[in-house]
Amino acid sequence: MGLGPSRRRRSGQSLEYREHREFVPGTDVRNIDWRASVRYKGPFDHLVRAHEAEEQYAMIVALDVRAEMWLPEHLPTMQLGLWLVEALGELAVAAKLSANILPLFGNAARPTRPLRGSAITTLFRSFLDDVWNGRPQDERSWTAPAQVATSDLIRHLPPAAVVVVITDGTFGDDQPGFANIIRKAQDAHRHVALIILDGWPVERALLEQQSVQLLPFGAFTGRAELADPTARELDIAGTALHAARQRMRAQAGGLAVSQWTMSRNMAKHSDLEAMFREQFEAFLHSSQIFALGGR
Repeated sequence: MGLGPSRRRRSGQSLEYREHREFVPGTDVRNIDWRASVRYKGPFDHLVRAHEAEEQYAMIVALDVRAEMWLPEHLPTMQLGLWLVEALGELAVAAKLSANILPLFGNAARPTRPLRGSAITTLFRSFLDDVWNGRPQDERSWTAPAQVATSDLIRHLPPAAVVVVITDGTFGDDQPGFANIIRKAQDAHRHVALIILDGWPVERALLEQQSVQLLPFGAFTGRAELADPTARELDIAGTALHAARQRMRAQAGGLAVSQWTMSRNMAKHSDLEAMFREQFEAFLHSSQIFALGGR
């Protein structure tokens, strides 16, 4: 589908200057910068002006669908994830981009190529329904193993793409495939945006008010019996979650990360809605995914 309003890093024909390069046989002589060539004292005779080309790209959204994303129970981070998926799908349609949506975990069958127009809306709504219908229903759902769908995700990445990864970042070191996804996604000048949804402040406030069974995580050993968690135990658990997210950031390299952290005082669904509006607007401006963004 070639050129369009959404800029990606590619050398081509446009009015936006990119850099000077040496003249080589076969280069269009109309691109020679004669003034710069006269001032240039390097090993080449002439310099040519390279410009940015503007091309349409595909947007790939990868959502973490593990059971842990449904915590805290009354204000789950998954709700933020679902709103993100819906909003990004609508923006992709409005910007006339192609798009696809994939689960970060699992092996659910999805279209092999990004779709366009109303097909995006249909695909994204179907995905949202699947995630909602697959939410945890009993204790067994919380212990079910989950593996990063590395091969699925990589297979769906077109050369010119922006990849938005949405996760709570708590899967730690047991998912080495995540680093492979990020490296592959960054190939060929793809733009990658990582959104970390952090609901721990709200979850901790809830844990301080009830007896629970604390499962082990990272350096936190947990406790087998049902009991009131101590402040020290919750501190250790919070530190372990933070460390897992830091390791994930390290795996992502120099990738720009947007972390959405819930306030401890959040208690109502309307609080979550207000947070989403504020964070999503900030994300659009900081990530620059949409060249015509801000809508």
